[in-house]
Amino acid sequence: MNLCGAAATLTAALPAMVARRRGHLVGISSLAAFGALPASAAYCTPKAGLDMLLECLRLDLAAHGIAVTTVHLGFVATPMVAHRQGPMPQKLDAADAAERIAARLPARPADIAIPQPLATATRLAGRLPRRLREALLRVAAADRR
Repeated sequence: MNLCGAAATLTAALPAMVARRRGHLVGISSLAAFGALPASAAYCTPKAGLDMLLECLRLDLAAHGIAVTTVHLGFVATPMVAHRQGPMPQKLDAADAAERIAARLPARPADIAIPQPLATATRLAGRLPRRLREALLRVAAADRR
């Protein structure tokens, strides 16, 4: 649903935007799209797919005057994470997250990643050599048991 529902919604708006030669698609992804996490295949996989969809649409739609922004969020206080056990570093209030996103959208950026410190750490971790990244994730997962 994370990928299929978003894809159906985003692409439904395209014909009208292309006809007008303007518009702005915004897809809500996750910092989890930057790399695999233990016990998170069902969440990380569609978010990574959504990132690729939005990246392809950004390339395809630029000539039509349509901007595409991918929003990468960390933990946001919503019912989805209310039951979550374990750490949720830099968790944001939903209203705060919405305000931060809305403040940046007029610039039509390719990417909005918040909270920034967690986004930077997540991106860096995703660029570590696979063996090192997986070893660190196994240690972190073992510490939570």
